Amino acid sequence: MSGLPPISASTARWRARLNDLKQRLNAYRYDPAFPDEAGALHCCRLAMTALEQGCRGAGAILISGHGQMLLQDHDRVFLGGFHPHRHAEMGLLEQFEGRGFDLDRTGLTLMTTLEPCPMCLCRSLGHGIGHLRYLVADSEEGMAQTIEQLPPAWRELARLQTRSPADISPELRALAKDLAFAEQAQLQRRFLNHIRPDN
Repeated sequence: MSGLPPISASTARWRARLNDLKQRLNAYRYDPAFPDEAGALHCCRLAMTALEQGCRGAGAILISGHGQMLLQDHDRVFLGGFHPHRHAEMGLLEQFEGRGFDLDRTGLTLMTTLEPCPMCLCRSLGHGIGHLRYLVADSEEGMAQTIEQLPPAWRELARLQTRSPADISPELRALAKDLAFAEQAQLQRRFLNHIRPDN
């Protein structure tokens, strides 16, 4: 395992959990009856990489209006130190800024394993990404379903973007959820230890 592992990574239980998730991911065969399956499965593979590196199981891809995958990234918050802004979507959108894509942004789709947090959602709005698809809803940290809580200017920008759960099989959604929420309590504690080490 590379990077900084989560607090419990040295335990047999965590190794077994990682192995189980990896086996389920490797055994899964996407169902072409669901239009978002191929991209969603790729997001799950990115999420697995993030977990193996001691980060949250989150991955993101950017898809062109013609269905071509343009960019990808995964969560890197604890990779090589502590970087609270290195969510999968943030890394992907940083790449997007650096590439200077001359594209019709209304046709771009940001697909993520987990409903984006306010930081990531607002950045996608600021870049004019036309569509957002997420594999798993996040009632604790996600912002896509609570868009009306944004300030008026951001709500206005949000009208330019469609947001919805990805059209995938229930089995793949369950796997994505298990990847996204694996060791969540441990990772949250680790995050708090970095920003409030004395508490």
